[in-house]
Amino acid sequence: MCSKLLKFHASVCKIKLEGDPYADWVKLRDVLENSNDARLKDAGQSVRFLRLLDRNVDLRSLLLNDWQSNGRYANAYRLVSDAFIQEHFALSKKPESGVVVMNIHKSKGKEFDEVIIFDGFNTVFQGKITSGTYSRICFGNAVNDDTAQNFRVAVTRARQKTTILTPRHLPCALLANLPQ
Repeated sequence: MCSKLLKFHASVCKIKLEGDPYADWVKLRDVLENSNDARLKDAGQSVRFLRLLDRNVDLRSLLLNDWQSNGRYANAYRLVSDAFIQEHFALSKKPESGVVVMNIHKSKGKEFDEVIIFDGFNTVFQGKITSGTYSRICFGNAVNDDTAQNFRVAVTRARQKTTILTPRHLPCALLANLPQ
């Protein structure tokens, strides 16, 4: 792993940064994604979902000022860390009210008076189970650790009541042993 990290570091050092935080971030992300190491490649694909620069105009501005003052991103670690902390507290302070529709991943860390889980449906097309308009918690009723964990997260978001809507003809496999 050490030699792979050294190769990665050498690749990063060869990048010509321009002082445009978004463009420079994309260049660094591409180096991760094109790495020969599976873990670095996975990290590169995972950070594609990080949208901090897209949403946070202040962070872009701070990074740009840092570049203009220093000719490099001398304070990038501190600036990005501060932005993550601000984003975390900004998201956690907004109280939800009324009816809120979200997927299981968006509901992590939140609580609601009542949670309604729509298990959706699968459709059968030419003998194969395919996803319908709405997906199942257990696609094809295949239970694994990830689906069980997602279900646990969804159910535990409720303070008082959880309602689970699942097709009568093919109920969710996670509910198979519950009384009707």
